Amino acid sequence: MTKATIWTRDFIIITAVNFLIAANFYLLMVVMARFAMYSFDVGEALGGFAASSFVLGALIARLFSGRLISTYKPNVVLFASLGVNLLITLAYVACASYVLLIVVRLIHGAAFGIGTTTTLTIASKLLPPRRRGEGIGYFSLSQTLATAIGPFIALSISADQDFRPVFLTCFSTIAMAIGAMVLLGYDNKQASTPRTNSAQARSQTTNTQLRRPTTTSRTQLAHSRQSTHEQPRNTQNHAAQSHRTRQKSQQTSQQAGRAFSGAFAESFSGTFTGSLEGAVMPISLVSLVMYLCYSALVSFMSGYSISIGLQDSSSIFFVVYALAVLASRPLAGRIFDRQGAAFVLYPAFGLFVVGMVLFSASTNSHMLLIAAAILGVGFGSIQLGTQASAVKQAPKGRLAHANATYLMLSDIGMALGPMLMGLLIGPYGYRGMYIAVAIIAAVCMVLYRFIGAHK
Repeated sequence: MTKATIWTRDFIIITAVNFLIAANFYLLMVVMARFAMYSFDVGEALGGFAASSFVLGALIARLFSGRLISTYKPNVVLFASLGVNLLITLAYVACASYVLLIVVRLIHGAAFGIGTTTTLTIASKLLPPRRRGEGIGYFSLSQTLATAIGPFIALSISADQDFRPVFLTCFSTIAMAIGAMVLLGYDNKQASTPRTNSAQARSQTTNTQLRRPTTTSRTQLAHSRQSTHEQPRNTQNHAAQSHRTRQKSQQTSQQAGRAFSGAFAESFSGTFTGSLEGAVMPISLVSLVMYLCYSALVSFMSGYSISIGLQDSSSIFFVVYALAVLASRPLAGRIFDRQGAAFVLYPAFGLFVVGMVLFSASTNSHMLLIAAAILGVGFGSIQLGTQASAVKQAPKGRLAHANATYLMLSDIGMALGPMLMGLLIGPYGYRGMYIAVAIIAAVCMVLYRFIGAHK
């Protein structure tokens, strides 16, 4: 029996589009604080906010991106987000004040949030179900490559505080993404699940459930009529029949209760909560905690490497990290498909904890780069396991909402990490802070055991 193909033409195109969107983000992320401080004479705190405000825009957009993708054609949503992304990239050059820069960052973040949710949704639906974990692993490699290539290019072309080459490169990446989208032959009608259709399906299910008590009642009435003409031979048979009747009545009451709950949930579908998917919330919370740990690693890498005298090696750190992810991701995807998420995530948590302990104790380049390789395998597998689990757990017709929920909580972790873990640097130093990150990751393994491993 031949395996279903992952590398279809459309899957390759949507993966390339996702890489270009992510590269646009990482190109700007590493220089934005410096750009704000140099261009508008603001302090480090405001410079940091100029960088992280992008994530705030993405968070807000993810609340509504699932509903947008489910209501409109995914291609249309993706084209619109890329169009906004293209125009807003040019706006950086025209920013005349710090406040205007923050507005541009918020809009840019919103376009990024909608775009990446759409690409993940399209990729998920293009993959064969039996190889979805492996396919998601390959797809997410596009983001991993962007984390290494984007910062490398940005730091190479932003010398002498001239940021225009960075903005021009960002513009080019989105222009290429739009060009690639023209070649996409994705079938919108098959992939998109309109809200009206899913609502009608739920409404039909609700009506069927509500009608069941009537059918059962007629059956009970027929039995009672028969019992009036035929006298029971003994009291035990009569008691058994009464017991069965009570059980049926309880079942029909429960069915009616579930139907009412479904109707109640349907009435809430247009509210704020309808934009999220509760089924993937547990695994998304696990992702939030781990992205908090990862963002602390990334955000304070520069300061930590300087404090331990290894700043020259820090530039190679993420190259080794990306290579480790590239090498391990295909195997992790196959294990996910064949054995399940737990076989990927438990070892990955352990590797991340070991990597963080080694990273916090690094005294030479060899220790630092070995830690990079271990962390790459560990966090790369955690990304795959949590993201593929969210796709797998998504209810039918709610894949876009599930992806939006997962990505939104991951973004929250990315935003919280620098703020919360940065508070520990003053009293405990960088090494103490990174030990705390290792402890949080170990606790997250226990968290997964209780709220995510049973899925």
